[in-house]
Amino acid sequence: MQNPKLREAVRKLLEEHENNFEEIVEPLKSRFDALRELGLKRGEIYRIVPRDALVTGEEFARAYEARRSELEKVWSQSKKLSEPYRVLKAKHGDDFCTLFQALAEYATKSKLRLSNLGVRSGEFYYDEANAPRIATIYDGLTGKRVWVPFRKGDPAGNKWTDIEPLFIRWNSENVAWLSTSAEARWQGQNLFLTPGVTYTLLGNHVALKAKLQPACVFDAGASRLTPVISQLTPHAFLAILNSNIFSFIVRKFIKNTAAYEINDLRMAPIVIPSPSQMKTLDDLARHAVQAKELELRAQEPPSELVQYCRQLVQGQKQAPNYLQPHSQVLLFASAQDCLTAIELAVQWEVEKLYGVEGLGPFEEF
Repeated sequence: MQNPKLREAVRKLLEEHENNFEEIVEPLKSRFDALRELGLKRGEIYRIVPRDALVTGEEFARAYEARRSELEKVWSQSKKLSEPYRVLKAKHGDDFCTLFQALAEYATKSKLRLSNLGVRSGEFYYDEANAPRIATIYDGLTGKRVWVPFRKGDPAGNKWTDIEPLFIRWNSENVAWLSTSAEARWQGQNLFLTPGVTYTLLGNHVALKAKLQPACVFDAGASRLTPVISQLTPHAFLAILNSNIFSFIVRKFIKNTAAYEINDLRMAPIVIPSPSQMKTLDDLARHAVQAKELELRAQEPPSELVQYCRQLVQGQKQAPNYLQPHSQVLLFASAQDCLTAIELAVQWEVEKLYGVEGLGPFEEF
């Protein structure tokens, strides 16, 4: 209000939006320079999303139904596709994904561009169970619940998980802009809204710090790793990455620099666990995530988690001395004590997975 250039615009917007500060920032950003004139810092948060505006699974299903109807309308009205669409529709009925694949195959054989199908680059429907996610990614959401979890780089370097409360407005208008604008980096979108693992780039003389990235939209600020085989869940994969042996292999046999580059991690061997090993690693990682969340929120561990950790310690008695918890940890007075016990169990399980049980400690990074 003290800036003569901004004063009148701010006053009018406040009147229009009943003095709601959150609603006037975006209109101001479209008219004035965010940094020089408005004083907004890069990435500054100025809006709080109400809970009833957050997306649920139902919105994905509605997005799919809307997109499906839209595409079938395009096909039925297209001069080049209406006849094959009619024939294939009669053959495949309501099986949309099979219909899409058949129509895409026809377009390829007829030397038509996939854009003639009305789909966007990368938008493919091959699996009915996955179709709602694909439709949401490429066409966005409508209605009130359009805010989805958003993740970017984590300068704090949290391990296992974080509680970053960021969301992005994934409506149709914003998706259209993000997927076409030269100002946006539209990449990795085929993995949006799936769980995966991310990690802190820099780790000078410390082990890799990986954390679970929940189903979300993510930016290019952090590398993203997503298991693509059923024999390795994201949680089991997370346990392997957070083991000392994995970082030891990277530093000793691949490259010893301050940064964990994505190509270095790709070169590191991942031993595929047996079903029982995967179940154990998955379970350990899930409890590690739980303990880390409690630690970040400064909350005490519930009795169920404490009992789980006591059982771990009993089973850990056969582990080598360097993987035995200190007596202070055995009190389990805090979430950090629980996390310490779980991490030691993770180290032991991954050592057994890699066939190097008891040959550590693998702490040379």
